[in-house]
Amino acid sequence: MAAAAIAAKQAVIVVGGSGALGKSVVQRLLSNNNPFNVINIDYLPNPHATHSVPLMSATATMAWHEAAAHALTEVRALLRLDSGPALQCRAVLHVAGGWCGGGMSDAGFLESVDRMWRFNVQSAALAAHMAEVFMTPSMLPPTVPNEMRSSGSNGTVGGLVVLTGAGAALDPSTCTGMVGYGLSKSATHFMVKTMAVDPGLREGGVTALSLLPSTIDTTANRMAMPDAEFGAWTKVSLFPYEALWFFL
Repeated sequence: MAAAAIAAKQAVIVVGGSGALGKSVVQRLLSNNNPFNVINIDYLPNPHATHSVPLMSATATMAWHEAAAHALTEVRALLRLDSGPALQCRAVLHVAGGWCGGGMSDAGFLESVDRMWRFNVQSAALAAHMAEVFMTPSMLPPTVPNEMRSSGSNGTVGGLVVLTGAGAALDPSTCTGMVGYGLSKSATHFMVKTMAVDPGLREGGVTALSLLPSTIDTTANRMAMPDAEFGAWTKVSLFPYEALWFFL
């Protein structure tokens, strides 16, 4: 099968593809003649993605895991796993999240922990779960042909899962004024380490990575930290996602 034909049957899932960083990642995935089907999962659509799957907001009558399960079902249908021809999921990229400050003595500390859990941990968990479900060969239904199953052991292409962590979360002394954020990113790092040793993903030749950026220069971050030195922040256009194309 020609390389272009194989790539045309491949998909990349981007969790958070409608945010400032996500839009840049989606745009670069679809540039340079990369014929991937890009599936964006976010609360808002990205018109540049091949498909956008709405992640419905949790309400009093719908828990977060129910909203996430609905998105999972939608992605499964887009990958056509239950009826061919299936799309092979080559990568799951997590670029969702947010930041807020708050030390443990602050009045809003518990609120900041809850906010960071929802913004950062839940979105990372959804990306990790999709990687496990859609990239582990033994998890795929029998309707998926053998050539579409990634497997590092037999020389086929494998895949990639990336969760966005934070360099600051590696040193507790840097997080005393943003403990909820540090907690959420530490949990994200734990998920990446767990996926890296997961037998199913390793069977599929899937590489699990975490990026550890400094502060990213987005409108939301500027609003949250108006007195910061913006010139020292990482520009969205310079975020090193091109380095990940090596794995695709």
